[in-house]
Amino acid sequence: MNKRGQFFLIAAFAIIGVLVGLASIYTSAEILPEDETVLDISKELNFEGASVIDHGTFYALSKQEKVDHLKTLTDFYAKLNPDTDFIIIYGNSSNLTVTTYTSQDTGTVGLTIGNQPSQQFLSQQRENTYSLDPQGQKKITILIDPNNQEVQHTFDLKAGETFFIIAKEERQGERYVETAI
Repeated sequence: MNKRGQFFLIAAFAIIGVLVGLASIYTSAEILPEDETVLDISKELNFEGASVIDHGTFYALSKQEKVDHLKTLTDFYAKLNPDTDFIIIYGNSSNLTVTTYTSQDTGTVGLTIGNQPSQQFLSQQRENTYSLDPQGQKKITILIDPNNQEVQHTFDLKAGETFFIIAKEERQGERYVETAI
């Protein structure tokens, strides 16, 4: 066979390969790794809360003393994790106490050195506590996002002491919600 023809045939395949490579569309998706800090916080807080309730039962503490100990515990976790919103429900089938810890954006502080701008977002944590009477209800439905009725979680209310936790954190446009019973 003619060597000159082979050269042109190989060159044609090489040119076609380069053109196809340049014309191809490269698509990729970046998936952020799942943030497990909210899961760890809710499990740890659930364990600690159950221990506080057990301690109060074992030492025959009054209901108010148990509530005070749980409040101290939840205040500690809320201050330790200021970027995490908490909904904590405790009590029994006749009276529930709901405490929410939410972060409220209060503004930003910016600093520019040379061409490197830097921003720090400021937030303040707010706490709300209120009591509820379940009125014989066996299920409790919590709206995690009041603006979106579909983001909710339902708990079964059982006899005895109850301790529910919902922890929510938003990072890099992702929302992580974890519940613990």
